[in-house]
Amino acid sequence: MADDYFSFTGKLFDQKEVSRKPEALKGIRVLDLSHMIFGPTAARFLAQYGAEVIKVEVPYQGDYWRGSTYWGKYWKHANPLWHFINHSKYFAAIDVKKTRGKELILKLAERSDVVIENFTSGTVEAWGIGYSRVSKVNPRIIKEVYSGGPNLRAKSDSGGATRLNPSVPREPAIKDPNAAIPRAFPAFP
Repeated sequence: MADDYFSFTGKLFDQKEVSRKPEALKGIRVLDLSHMIFGPTAARFLAQYGAEVIKVEVPYQGDYWRGSTYWGKYWKHANPLWHFINHSKYFAAIDVKKTRGKELILKLAERSDVVIENFTSGTVEAWGIGYSRVSKVNPRIIKEVYSGGPNLRAKSDSGGATRLNPSVPREPAIKDPNAAIPRAFPAFP
């Protein structure tokens, strides 16, 4: 049994064979519209498994967390954790407030399989690049939203960034928990 195990693991982790192993998500394109930690981390996991991730950032600024750090800045004045969260991605600076920027986002969405965002609820819809618009150019697209959770939102309503800070006061996002449940499901007691 020991010989079988070691021969199996020897083949499995053989460094000479790494380049021949297929990546699980190869051929999947992800449009990463997220910022801060939560959304980019989800996109990073997809990139680690072979997905092509295109991260869209604010022109001249980048991701809001790119330059934010409490312990000092390192290479190119950036937060070292930002580099860890955003490795294996392609980057594009697109101004979504301009018509051409919205057109570029929709063109990328047309050729993507997944779109990730974690802005405060309704923000990307207000920009004209939300799911209602993206699904028209690409009906098969999968949208992932990480904006603070379904039941709670920070009173400051600053999206998924406050999810990591337990000191931010929270309130139920939906006052009546049964209001969001489809009629096909029984109501909560």
